[in-house]
Amino acid sequence: MTPNRSNSFQRSQRTVGGEGFFWVGNHVVLDFVNTLAASAEGPLELLRSDADLWRWARATPLAPRLRPAQRPGPRLDPEVPHLRATLLALFSARIDGHAPPRAALEHLNEVLGRPAPAPQLVYAAGRFRRPGEPLTTSRELLRELALSAAELLESAPAERLRRCAGQGCVLLFLDVSKSGLRRWCSMAGCGNRAKAQAHYRRSREDA
Repeated sequence: MTPNRSNSFQRSQRTVGGEGFFWVGNHVVLDFVNTLAASAEGPLELLRSDADLWRWARATPLAPRLRPAQRPGPRLDPEVPHLRATLLALFSARIDGHAPPRAALEHLNEVLGRPAPAPQLVYAAGRFRRPGEPLTTSRELLRELALSAAELLESAPAERLRRCAGQGCVLLFLDVSKSGLRRWCSMAGCGNRAKAQAHYRRSREDA
């Protein structure tokens, strides 16, 4: 196992943009969960094919390890939304202070139990390191996400795992701010809308 995996997967906050995905989770696993978002019309699915999954992965810290064995297809592996729903259930339970759903925990452990090649030790630039095994298939990529999710659930303080407080927003994030008071997926989105709504209500009350 590559040391400090969870820390290496944290990233500075990005908002909607790069490749059309949400980058507000401060952790690759939460950004994966956030590929199913919400809109005024209902659920917003951002992964419609295996090609979308690999396009998403290429915009994450996993990119250097991606070695797809074949061209990603136009259909989405059913295991992708299955694992994403599993992780959503587990993180939601953690955020809400509930015990994890048994079926979700069992499925995560099933994915974790899939065989994977051991990381190879390499020597470069005067030091040894284990960069992690190449990810050649969607199932290998999902196992890596499952492993990272398990480590995040194990290590992250529950109070730092959050769901955006914006009305109708379902995006999750890890609050890495010094104050620990982050409420919104992004200030540019839900934060500004909440401020505008609060200003409108105050204006109505003062009228």
